[in-house]
Amino acid sequence: MQELISNGKWKMDLLQNIFNKEDCARIGSIPLSTCDSKDRFVWPRSNSGKYTIKSGYVLAKEMSSRKGDTQVGGGNSSRNKANSGVWKFLWGLNIKHKLKHFIWKCLRGILPVNEVLKRRTGKADDKCVGCGEQTETLEHMLFFFARMLNSYGKLLLLGGMVCRISDTISGIGGMWKARNGVQFNREKRCPGQTINKAVQEWFEYRNINSEADRSKGTGDGTAMVGGKWTPPPKGFISMNTDVSLNMQERKVGWGIVARNDDCVLVGAWAVSENRLGDPVVEEATAIRKALIVAKQNGWGKIVLQLDCKTIVDKLNAKSAEHLSVGVILFDILKLRMDFVECSFSFIRRGENSVAHHLAKFALHLVDENVWQESFPDWLSSLASKDAGARTPAL
Repeated sequence: MQELISNGKWKMDLLQNIFNKEDCARIGSIPLSTCDSKDRFVWPRSNSGKYTIKSGYVLAKEMSSRKGDTQVGGGNSSRNKANSGVWKFLWGLNIKHKLKHFIWKCLRGILPVNEVLKRRTGKADDKCVGCGEQTETLEHMLFFFARMLNSYGKLLLLGGMVCRISDTISGIGGMWKARNGVQFNREKRCPGQTINKAVQEWFEYRNINSEADRSKGTGDGTAMVGGKWTPPPKGFISMNTDVSLNMQERKVGWGIVARNDDCVLVGAWAVSENRLGDPVVEEATAIRKALIVAKQNGWGKIVLQLDCKTIVDKLNAKSAEHLSVGVILFDILKLRMDFVECSFSFIRRGENSVAHHLAKFALHLVDENVWQESFPDWLSSLASKDAGARTPAL
């Protein structure tokens, strides 16, 4: 393996002489350490690279499914491929988790109606407490209490509008609560009150979730668009990084921009490499590159800003436990020790516009471009618009 690596990079010419094009692309995308980190064993079924019982169980299920072992694989599991569409639809509904669990029990035939309890224990009375005559199956319970509550019409229509599945499930959940009230507490609720309470709970839950969705970001680790770049504290250098990927041409571009506390540009780097990149891996690689150039320039106090929250959270936790970027995180944490002060900050995409444009620009380059004493007009224009940053006079 050592013959294939030089100075923390794969020898692509040698790889191409040994492996086919696809294998070369896969091997070349494996990140390497530049700080001589030691090899370690990782578990490829978890993001942290550590073995967990859950990931082991999922792998065992997949293996047993391939072998056709129904005793271990279980034909009735929620992970069964034949029913996977149903379960994905159910778990993806915008309703409370307890209602999802309730419907799951209904679909699996394990909701504890009296017929199920009698069949499983042999002791319970399987008669319906509502009518006192027929066996209480799931179907009997639903339709009997729908008639008793005189609410089935309200489940189908709300103010003259056809109701969605989520509303119907909320109403059925209200029936189950009413049934339990009769079964265990001998309650006799007002029919309209029961269904209206269920519908009201659903609307409150939906409104809360809608407000939460509007207030949060995209959820994929990338910041929302908007905002302006903020200068670093006195005596610090702010370094912003970003990456851009061209999957068709299998090329990655990194953009790095450095500014001081007076908003003056002190350096910019546009770097590209030919490989099939992974966004998180390349974000971490850009940070490592920024630390290396900061060390070369003798900057003792730096603030690194990027719009990838996954990387920022790992670095601030001083953790290198990550399946795909663990080796790079290790390098970053080791390089961090060479500075008087070094911090990592998550910012919005709008606050990272200069580095973003540099990364896009890098995709068109063959060699690395570096600016430190003078800057091109387009870069100066971007910097001047970004929080009024100034560039040195030419």
